[in-house]
Amino acid sequence: MNRPTGRLQTRLIILTLTITLPLFLITLLISNYTAGQTLTRLADDSLRSTNQNLSLNLTSWFELNKGSLIQMSLSRDIESMDPLRQKPILQALTISNPNIYLASTTNTAGMNVTRSDQDGLIDYSDREWFQKAIGGQEIATQTLIGRTSRK
Repeated sequence: MNRPTGRLQTRLIILTLTITLPLFLITLLISNYTAGQTLTRLADDSLRSTNQNLSLNLTSWFELNKGSLIQMSLSRDIESMDPLRQKPILQALTISNPNIYLASTTNTAGMNVTRSDQDGLIDYSDREWFQKAIGGQEIATQTLIGRTSRK
């Protein structure tokens, strides 16, 4: 008696696919989920590390600039409020600190006394840093892009 093997073979293939295909899809989904979780954790760790490094660099940069400005402010030439005596010190500050593109002194009305560059004097009385300083804040800062220089 001759049995038809085609039907049995087809049934075995369908049975094998019915069992293995869902297992393969479940394994694939679990692998993708695990990989996604791992990538998210690695990205979070990398961002956290970058944030800490940036914070340390920014703090160091700020403290160095603050120290330079405090040291400069103690100079008798700066205290004199004489533009001719102040200008060379301001120019030296910007030369020795490339991150400081402009150094200037300002009187209590917010007007420049002198500047390290050759530009005209500017009224800074409306700036946040000036308002903080005139209000008594010992160190007044403001993060901004210069209105005139765009720096």
